Amino acid sequence: MGKNKRDFSLNAKNLASANLGQKIRFYRQIAGMTQKELGSACGVNESTIRNYELGNRYPDSDTIFEISNALEISPYVLATPDPISAASSLQYLFSMEKTLDLTPTTIDGKVYLEVSSDIDVNDATVAPLSNLKRMFSHWATMYEKFINEEIDEETYLLWQAKYLSFGTDSADFLLDAENEKAIEVDKNISDAKKRFRKANLKD
Repeated sequence: MGKNKRDFSLNAKNLASANLGQKIRFYRQIAGMTQKELGSACGVNESTIRNYELGNRYPDSDTIFEISNALEISPYVLATPDPISAASSLQYLFSMEKTLDLTPTTIDGKVYLEVSSDIDVNDATVAPLSNLKRMFSHWATMYEKFINEEIDEETYLLWQAKYLSFGTDSADFLLDAENEKAIEVDKNISDAKKRFRKANLKD
C-alpha cells in the first residue's frame, strides 16, 4: 500500500499562498525571462510588469491570459479563483494541498478529498479556524442532513454562510439537532430565514 501523504517544501507552501505579483515573478524566473521580455511578449512595457510583480497594479483578465501564455502556465494559476470553473477550482485545490493538507484519494474507483493532516478532529488545543478536518466533519454532517431532507436548503445555505462566526456559540449545537425545529432555536439563523426568500443577487 502506498503512502497517503508526502510533506511539501517550504518553497512549495510559500508559492501556494503567494499573491499574484509574487507568482508572476516566480514563474517568470522559471521561464528564464526578464521583465522586459515578458512585457514584450504580452504587449506591455517593462515597468508595467514590474508594477504587477510589486503589487502596485493588477492586470485585467486579458493580460493575465497573455502573461500565462508567455510563461506557459495555466491562466488559472494567476486568476482569481472561480467556483464555477472546474479548472480554476482545481488550481485552488492544488494550493490547499500544500497549505492545508487536502489531498485526493481513490477508493473503489471513486475519487475523494481528504484532510491528511495528523490533527485530530476533536483536538481542543487547535484553534477552530485552523482545524480543517473538524470543519469538514461538520460540513459532512450538515450535508447528510440536507440530502436526507432533515433540514431545508435555506437552513443549509445559512449554516454555511454563518459557520464558525455568527451561527451559534458552538458549531456542534447544529450538528446535534434532531430536526429542523431544533436547529431554528438558533435565533440568528431563524431570523435570517424569515428574510431569505426576499433577498436576491440582482437589483
